Amino acid sequence: MNVDLGSGFRALVQATQGAFLGAVEHADTPVDLVLADILRENVSWRGAVFRHMFNYLPDEDGTALLLGGQQARTLDVDRGHSRFDLEFFVSSSPRQIRIKAAYSTEIHDGADIRLLLERYESLLLAAARDLDRPVGTLSLLSGRDQAVLDRANRTERAVTPATVLAAVAGRTAEQPDAVAVQDGDQALTYRQLWHAATANREALDAAGVVPGDVVAVAAARGGALAAAVLGVWLTGAAYLPLDPGHPHERLAYQVEDSGARVLMADGPCAWLDSRCERLPLAAADPAAAAEAAPDLSPGLSQAADRAYLIYTSGSTGRPKGVELSHGNLANVVGHFADSLSVASGDAVLWLTTFAFDISALELFLPLARGGRVVVAPDEARTDATVLFGLVHQHDVRVVQATPTTWRLVVDEADGRLAGRQVLCGGEAMPSALAGQLLRTGCSLHNVYGPTETTVWSTAAEVREEPAGRWASVCR
Repeated sequence: MNVDLGSGFRALVQATQGAFLGAVEHADTPVDLVLADILRENVSWRGAVFRHMFNYLPDEDGTALLLGGQQARTLDVDRGHSRFDLEFFVSSSPRQIRIKAAYSTEIHDGADIRLLLERYESLLLAAARDLDRPVGTLSLLSGRDQAVLDRANRTERAVTPATVLAAVAGRTAEQPDAVAVQDGDQALTYRQLWHAATANREALDAAGVVPGDVVAVAAARGGALAAAVLGVWLTGAAYLPLDPGHPHERLAYQVEDSGARVLMADGPCAWLDSRCERLPLAAADPAAAAEAAPDLSPGLSQAADRAYLIYTSGSTGRPKGVELSHGNLANVVGHFADSLSVASGDAVLWLTTFAFDISALELFLPLARGGRVVVAPDEARTDATVLFGLVHQHDVRVVQATPTTWRLVVDEADGRLAGRQVLCGGEAMPSALAGQLLRTGCSLHNVYGPTETTVWSTAAEVREEPAGRWASVCR
């Protein structure tokens, strides 16, 4: 019998009754004959006809099963012998309704069956309140289930400032001469970063960019790229991150599909459609930045506005664009700033390609708290000497990478991650890798999240070396 999730519970009961009565007409059919028919259709089948049984036992005078009234309800779990994986027995009387379950201990656990009974009771009570409510809308959660979900989802928090742009403006006002971006031997202060961002905004304004537009940005990680992103936000537009090293066909598709009016790039773009204007990235001008106080107007971007548009990998088809708001980004940056205790002056490694959304956390986490962005060259993702050299030289406090990258370099960590905050995500983290990272003396965080939910959606600190299959507890 097929269940129509759009029909009401009353209709489901009637359909079940019809199916049951139809089956009763064949009650004299031997089970062996049924099994023979099944085997003729599937010669490799060796299972039973069914593994679950439901029994309804009305009282002797035919009292109906009414869960919405004043009857008492009793839930029992029978740990005795069962011929099946699970048996349900529902009996009713004028005074009470009793639901009993018997189960195979080889298949189920008593605590699980107790929860199953509680969920079944909740389902029946909800159905009784409105017998014509579509079955598909009925909750399958028990009171205990709902309490767990409510506790896990009690995550509402005020995000201040409401945008990362406003946070960076505040840090620039507080510490204009502190280092914002460290790229090799070149250090860019907050004043210089903001000055370059303002120059980018002026160039974009002249190109006709208006709030709500999309501006593609294709450049190597560094201070100029950071200033370009801030400049885009100052116009009220959203940025589209592109990796210049990606295939030209992919880059051209993203620019066209996104409707980007302008591309800011630091190199040739032979793949660029002529309908999209190309602008260079503004270079930092220390002398000009020092001559005048920075214009720290927060720009036109609001929390609800689109901050960036980023494309998925396309592993299941063509890449798809995902839009994230300033509020989304400020929320995740604020969370990790608090949970990792990122403070003014702390260094975070900018290791990930700009076109991968986790790169946004590496860039904006330090800038929002007055810290330093330490730019890592691409070879740091595969060369442990380069990676740990940067970590040591600039006293990097937060390092984020995928399990693939960590596997390539962890053997040469040699304690150089001791006291650091290490984030591992983007793929499943093997338990062996978790153990190796913990033995470096770092604080290890297992993070996960699809692009659509803004970088990371869950975070768990791994406090002990896992053994075999494991799961860490989210805080």
